[in-house]
Amino acid sequence: MELKEIKMDTDYDKIKKIAVSNRKMSGNAYFQNIDGLKEHGACGLLLREKDLTLTEYFRLADRVRKRPGFSLPMILHTGIRYPDKTEVLRKMAGYVAKYGMAGIHFTGPDFGVYCKHRENMDFGKKILTGVSVHSVTEAEIAEKSGADYLIAGHIFETGCKPGMRPRGTEFLQCVCKQVSIPVYAIGGITKENAALTIQSGAAGICMMSGFFKT
Repeated sequence: MELKEIKMDTDYDKIKKIAVSNRKMSGNAYFQNIDGLKEHGACGLLLREKDLTLTEYFRLADRVRKRPGFSLPMILHTGIRYPDKTEVLRKMAGYVAKYGMAGIHFTGPDFGVYCKHRENMDFGKKILTGVSVHSVTEAEIAEKSGADYLIAGHIFETGCKPGMRPRGTEFLQCVCKQVSIPVYAIGGITKENAALTIQSGAAGICMMSGFFKT
């Protein structure tokens, strides 16, 4: 998955789409949805299961990467239940090095922890490091601190964030103009509105419901 290549093609089928996992949304169809990601246009999987402990998360990652025929680049997500985030990052680094994951995606605070300790973390190879951002300032800081890509949101209204006002495409456009690394839009994105994010400068989109809602 080459996140650094930005194409301004607004044809939905040609837009880069990263699937964001959600077991609770899929229910019993979770692994069936995993198996169909590539067929439905995903270029990568962001394994985001925020309710899991670290042990549970790695157990799930094992099950996903061992699926027969699963070949998508998989990115781990640091937003899980664990009190010591430094320990989480070290263990994720070990997992990435051992199994060749494509990268790690950080929450904003977790990326700050990573920046303080990254010299002591061995990923075994150069990996993608992404950061979730919710303001232009956060985006600028993340880029200056070495992030390879950003996920900006939430752009449209979404059931995942009830009652929270979306930041909209103007916000997305401002972020994309202020940084030189790829920005992926997230939040309420559908086949009908995806083109608006690309027109705003996004390199692609992140979708949860589109891939995991049954």
